[in-house]
Amino acid sequence: MKKTYFKFHTVSLFLFLIAYPAFAQKAEGYLQDSSNKPVAFANVVLFGLPDSSFINGAISNEHGHFMITYAGNHTEGYLHISCMGFETIILKAKADMGRICLKSAVSSIQEVIVKGSRPVIRNINGKLLVNVSSSFLSKAGNVFDALRRSPGITVDDNNKITVFGRGVPIIFLNGRELKNPAELATLQSSDIVSFEIDRNPSAEYAAAGNAVIKITTKKAPSDAVNFQLYNEAQFAKRYRNSTGGNLNGRFGSTDFAVNYSYTANRYKNLEEAYENNFQDSYTITNRNSAVRYPSFTAHNIYGAINQAFYKKHVIGAQVTLKREDSKEKSQAAQTIARTDRATVFRDVNKSGNGKADVSTYSLNYLFKMDSARSLSLIGDYSKVSDISAEKITELNHTNSTLLNTLLDNRDKSEVYSAVADFETPVFRRITMKAGGKYAEVKRQSQRISTNIDNLENNYTDNNAINDQISAAYLKADFRVGAFTMNTGLRYERTETKVRSLQTTLVDSTYGEWFPSVSFSSRFRSSRVSSFTFGYTRKIDRPAFRELSTNVIYFDANSYAVGNPRIRPTLINNFSADLSLFRGLSLNFGHRIENSPRVLTAVPDDRNPTIIKYTFVNLDKAQYSFVNIDYSLSRKWYEGTLSTGIERPSIKVPFLGEVRKVQKLNYILKVENNFSLSDKVSVFCSYVYYSRKDDLMTHYYGRYNLSVGGNASILKDKLKISLLANDILNKSDTRWEDKYANIISGSIPDHDNTWVRLIVRYHFRNFKKTNVKRIAGEEELDRM
Repeated sequence: MKKTYFKFHTVSLFLFLIAYPAFAQKAEGYLQDSSNKPVAFANVVLFGLPDSSFINGAISNEHGHFMITYAGNHTEGYLHISCMGFETIILKAKADMGRICLKSAVSSIQEVIVKGSRPVIRNINGKLLVNVSSSFLSKAGNVFDALRRSPGITVDDNNKITVFGRGVPIIFLNGRELKNPAELATLQSSDIVSFEIDRNPSAEYAAAGNAVIKITTKKAPSDAVNFQLYNEAQFAKRYRNSTGGNLNGRFGSTDFAVNYSYTANRYKNLEEAYENNFQDSYTITNRNSAVRYPSFTAHNIYGAINQAFYKKHVIGAQVTLKREDSKEKSQAAQTIARTDRATVFRDVNKSGNGKADVSTYSLNYLFKMDSARSLSLIGDYSKVSDISAEKITELNHTNSTLLNTLLDNRDKSEVYSAVADFETPVFRRITMKAGGKYAEVKRQSQRISTNIDNLENNYTDNNAINDQISAAYLKADFRVGAFTMNTGLRYERTETKVRSLQTTLVDSTYGEWFPSVSFSSRFRSSRVSSFTFGYTRKIDRPAFRELSTNVIYFDANSYAVGNPRIRPTLINNFSADLSLFRGLSLNFGHRIENSPRVLTAVPDDRNPTIIKYTFVNLDKAQYSFVNIDYSLSRKWYEGTLSTGIERPSIKVPFLGEVRKVQKLNYILKVENNFSLSDKVSVFCSYVYYSRKDDLMTHYYGRYNLSVGGNASILKDKLKISLLANDILNKSDTRWEDKYANIISGSIPDHDNTWVRLIVRYHFRNFKKTNVKRIAGEEELDRM
């Protein structure tokens, strides 16, 4: 009954907003310089008459285009257009502003001509806008290189993207949500206009997202077909290579894209791991020295077509196919010392292979009723299959015993999802947006362990998870003069069932409200341009591996297993953003996590000498942090300085007492880029991570010093990049856990020091325009 009541009112609210009468007005035009080249990143602000009240604002894109929409009865107004390096102008507002020419602002000092340069970063209404197309980031390489060198963002060697103080973000590309950052692999930094980093996203976005990154790319010309080939060769302890091609075009109202990439990666990773198990009458110390040789090959195929008709409707379809084959071998020397027994010496050798297939089929529809009202619908189906087998040989030198084990793992999942969004202006200064989402995941997992020597079954586990999420939101934006308020409310209902060997372990249903509110004010002061304060409530649901009861066997002394009774983490985010003089911005934040989750080592319930890695909830964790971002641009030099300072407040049980985690930690990023000519540039990048305590884990300090260069020839069609990463080999993440009565840790030496040569050739100056839009984003990420 409650479910029906919720759906009825959601549909009623949605239909009411569609039917609500509203009329949108606009002011639209193009900005260009005296050479008829487009002017990007210009501020265009609309003020009403006769009181000069602020109505709305916009920023011109890479084509110099801007469009300001507003609702109400404004009959007269004027545009205030400004951009660093150009003279500010004021024009009477009208619907079609046409092409507007901006004059260069040139100053002469001791006969040296100095022209204004555009900043790499700007803070606009609490969102950090990173200028890529007009900065050194356009020559960074691929999109991950550009993100890695952007302020406030970290990208590891597995291309995992995080936002400092907020974690893994939701990523949008040209307004469309991506399923996985790996889909960005074929996108080059020269194709990108800007990154927008939202550290406190509103209720419009999924409650699982604590940050949002929006990537805007350049658009291809009409009636053209473009093609690009590229190859990335990486030289490290073992050779790696990636090759791909993109075909893309637009004819009239139809655009299409076909992308293919092939990657072959091999690694050599070393690791020293340890575990100290403190029992009442004895202590067990386990030392493990391992060398691993993982490798994989991956094929990615993506196809998309979009058809516009009657000028207001667009329908599209996308298909994505991915196939990955992996292999790994490892040799480990293990020493187990127990205070009341003789020391045991063991060798543990592993060899395995796996195959993963992902296929996604998606349909989307967009109805642009006018410049301010739109309706968007998305539906998709995804299927994921992951099969692996591993042989483990354990030789005990102390008692001369040999154990051979075969592990067979099979996972199959299906995801059904649908999303609807509607936006419309209402009343005079209010814009509203409403939408809903439904997603269902069906997952089947099987784990079989067999003793190869006697063919006996060690254990078999069949696990089934069914997860459903229903969501609806309502968001309103209010603008009065230079003041803007954004409010939103989102409701998400989750139903989760977990079964193991026909036994129901979890059957839970819960619903949560997620409000959001922000206040922004713009100033005409030369020192302070804007201030924003915001609050959001979010949720971090357990990934399916955290809920699964399937056992992952490491060796005879340790294993990993999920916790079906793990609770989701509810998060309260507070933030304040201050944009000071050009190029400098400050972000202050405080995050409160209730029931934070973490993977840690605990004694096995039946045999405390065996270590079990599983997920547990702590009571609460709080984080206070500050982000400082600054950019400097000159004719021959561009640089950014970004630092984040964080102070946690956490209580962790350890050896019968409570350990308080409260030490400050910080991250420092410095980017320096020097232009030797219009075609050649060199750069130096430095990132430092201080010692850090997060929940029960202590991370040791590390840093990464990288250098490189870029060159363009053949009228910018052929681009060559050379990058030397982590030249001092100091970027490995060393960690140590302290929880309950166990200390565990790792001292890695991964394959992070490498030299990469990238060669790209653009036929007809290829620009990527199509991206995949996925409604089941969060569900696929949780798998």
